[in-house]
Amino acid sequence: MSTEIEMGTGGLSVKQRRPWIVLALSVVTFGVYQLVWYYKINGEMRDLGAARGDAELAGSSPVRSILAVTLGGLIVIPELISLIGTVRRVQRVEHLTTGRARSAVIPIALFIASVVLGIAEQLSGPVWLFFVSVAVFLTAVALIQSRLNRAWTAGAVSHTTSQPRSEPIAPATSTLT
Repeated sequence: MSTEIEMGTGGLSVKQRRPWIVLALSVVTFGVYQLVWYYKINGEMRDLGAARGDAELAGSSPVRSILAVTLGGLIVIPELISLIGTVRRVQRVEHLTTGRARSAVIPIALFIASVVLGIAEQLSGPVWLFFVSVAVFLTAVALIQSRLNRAWTAGAVSHTTSQPRSEPIAPATSTLT
């Protein structure tokens, strides 16, 4: 389901999660896993910032991020600020691990679109707007997880899988020259 990646000295490890598993668990648990995932990725980014000396990443708070998307979501602005902040932290992680950060335009646009669609549905829109809003949000989540996976791989010291794998033993070969 996920792979733990060691990011350097100090025992820091992060999880490389399959985006489709994140999406499936988010849907099956009616969004509860979404909150767990959001907390965990923000914690991993904070820990990487602390390990790599990035004060801005190290100063972020996963608890504050969760409060912003749950309770703050009731007044919308804190939720949007948190989602945009998370995308910015992903960019910082990309910069720390690869030397450059990718554009934030698409994930931020997807998050904003999902919030706007959700508001439109609540005000007077048809119920299908809710499902479109959720689909757009989950697309942004998958994109964020994919970007984190690439960044974790780029910054990895070593890989250890959380699930044991049995590799087939290759038959011995001999070459005659």
